[in-house]
Amino acid sequence: MMREIGSEFWLEYSKVDLTQNRNDVFPMGDDNVYVLSGRTAIDFILDDISTNVRSVYMPSYCCDSMLQPFVDRDIELYFYDVISSSVGLEYVVDHDKDVDLFFATSYFGYGCTTMDAYVETFKSRNIVVIEDITHRLLCERSHCKSADYLVSSLRKWFPIPSGGLAVKMNGRFRSRDLAPPPVELLSKKVRAMRKKAEYIKSTKKQNNEHDKRQFLELYSQFNQSLRFNYKRQGMDDLSLRLMSTLDISSIQTKRRSNAQYVYAKLENFTHIKPLIAKPDFTQDCPLFVPIMIRADQRDNLRDYLVRNNVFCPIHWPVSERVVLSPRSTILYAEELSLICDQRYSNTVLERLLNLLGEFESTI
Repeated sequence: MMREIGSEFWLEYSKVDLTQNRNDVFPMGDDNVYVLSGRTAIDFILDDISTNVRSVYMPSYCCDSMLQPFVDRDIELYFYDVISSSVGLEYVVDHDKDVDLFFATSYFGYGCTTMDAYVETFKSRNIVVIEDITHRLLCERSHCKSADYLVSSLRKWFPIPSGGLAVKMNGRFRSRDLAPPPVELLSKKVRAMRKKAEYIKSTKKQNNEHDKRQFLELYSQFNQSLRFNYKRQGMDDLSLRLMSTLDISSIQTKRRSNAQYVYAKLENFTHIKPLIAKPDFTQDCPLFVPIMIRADQRDNLRDYLVRNNVFCPIHWPVSERVVLSPRSTILYAEELSLICDQRYSNTVLERLLNLLGEFESTI
């Protein structure tokens, strides 16, 4: 059986010393707090803002989960367009928009997608700015120093059960009170990650599909629970210890090397092209390699990869809360994220690229 590529991280460790001091892996700003998830980080920051936040200006290209903390507080959502273009991504932002909060982001770990100039514009109007740095976390320039707050989901990058980061750039958080995450919730995620590790290592066909259904159900239960049970909860101790043992430099090097390998192969494709045409791998650290393919073929390609045990995500399913212009629908319809993370060698990525080639030959 061919081992699967992509999807959720698995968990492999022999023993983690929970008595040792934890290292602060991402020291940024004046104060930072490690929390359960990226969604938790947004909610934690909203608790800290002293002014009354009635409205927020968000990117049209976003995950539904990042909207939930605002929806839960009845904060009105406005959206600026994120569109694909010859340079990769462009933002259509009303610099004079009457809002209480500006939410900036960047995409896929490429410096050309950052919004630092927009952050500075809204800051000059005394509007509170939160920057989501999830995708640029491991880039050489991981954040904009002009933002008021930073948020990140850490479990998108690393094999840890939970993890989000909330940063206050100037001053201390008014309250750092956090509850530990529910034991039952985290135990589901740990069990899922361990079961997947066993599945990945197994060479036996017997019971593999049963094992896979088990860990997929546990992952699903964990993710569903996070939708409603995420407020003011800290990062679990196991994740904190695991994260402090990570070699961030080697992860950056591996991701850059993998992405460069994928980019070199994509030059031979006609119908499949990278969203970001000219990355700077001396500065960028990709979370994924996003590609664009005709909307009428994108889902067919994804299904073809799944049938061959390769799981490349779409960023993202369109949230019912997002208001899209015709130009901003293109990204949602044509984008697919190729895997380039630290788990994989060039040999594994070659299998992914061969499948892309096989599919393209049918278009």
